[in-house]
Amino acid sequence: MRYRGGAAIFLVFLWCCLTASFRSAGQNVAFNHLTVENGLSNNSVLSIIQDGQGFMWYGTRYGLNRYDGQRFKIYKGGINDEGLFDYMVNCLFVDAGKALWAGSPNGLNKYNAEKDVFDRITLDPVPPGSRAINCMLEDHRGRMWVGTSSGLYVEDGPQRRKFVRFPGQNGRTSGHSIRSMYEDVKGNLWLGTNNGLTKVVLTGNTAQYEVFRQDKGLVGNFITTITGDHLGRLWIGTQTNGISLYDPATGTFTNYTHPYIINDNIRKVLLDKTGKLWVGTQEGLNVIDPVTKTSSAWQYNPSSKKSLSQNSIHSLFEDNNGSIWIGTYFGGVNMIYSYTTSFITLQSGDTRTGLSNNVISNIVEDPQHHLWIGTEGGGLN
Repeated sequence: MRYRGGAAIFLVFLWCCLTASFRSAGQNVAFNHLTVENGLSNNSVLSIIQDGQGFMWYGTRYGLNRYDGQRFKIYKGGINDEGLFDYMVNCLFVDAGKALWAGSPNGLNKYNAEKDVFDRITLDPVPPGSRAINCMLEDHRGRMWVGTSSGLYVEDGPQRRKFVRFPGQNGRTSGHSIRSMYEDVKGNLWLGTNNGLTKVVLTGNTAQYEVFRQDKGLVGNFITTITGDHLGRLWIGTQTNGISLYDPATGTFTNYTHPYIINDNIRKVLLDKTGKLWVGTQEGLNVIDPVTKTSSAWQYNPSSKKSLSQNSIHSLFEDNNGSIWIGTYFGGVNMIYSYTTSFITLQSGDTRTGLSNNVISNIVEDPQHHLWIGTEGGGLN
């Protein structure tokens, strides 16, 4: 993350060091929050990315936010055919050249860093019915792909000023609305659609298609997210039916549903640098070890100020430092810092076993090694 000023660096570093981390063995997860109260334009966070300069970007239902660790800068839909196509930002992507892309319900934008504005990018032909941009991907050859609610588009020329509809897809993909994309280790494209999963084998300018649906073992047909693990398997999330694990070595699916995962409405699956899978659902967060298949879950806890702020998760992202960022639908952004720490936080809560007040003025140890804790306004603990 990018921070400005030595004092700011020190304060943020100190805060991270004093915050419990998911990766610290034997400690609870501490979720830190960014909401409209901190300057976020909207608490419904649909997409998260980090750019080449270290800035964090959050696409919300009402504005695109750039965050430097202290302040937000907000970009909203333009007028007179300028700026972002829409106030809502569905998806964000940073390509190999460090260019930032934003997809909205009405079209595709590319960030012009020199002018600090967003340029509008042409899709040719204009998608019929819906111009919603749902996902983006850059393959191993450096070609950029855009998944829309009206089909698949690919870059037309190295300048990426225009994208053209990928030929030959009509009637051959599982559905017309591309919701997610993934490239496997062999360079095959996997398209998650509103009506199944499609494998696209690209050879030169030709493509072969293979469609998977529930009748072939897939847990559900509405695919929302796809990612791969370190063993080359695909984890495929669906809108209402849970997760399918596809093993290309055997060509078979293994399905995981509630209660193994906290809810069957899967919004995002993220593979982190340690090999763990983070699963964002409608009703909370799971972390899965793909080797042992063990799963942990977290939900909003009204008695803890460091719990998940809201259960409905729409976006997940791991930054350059290994910190996890979680976008919720009503609770803004949640962060789990990657810094390990030996500290456990004790604080006030709704339970009678918590501290009576978070402002501590005094601590004394008695001969029996009990701690007597004086607070500001909360009495003695």
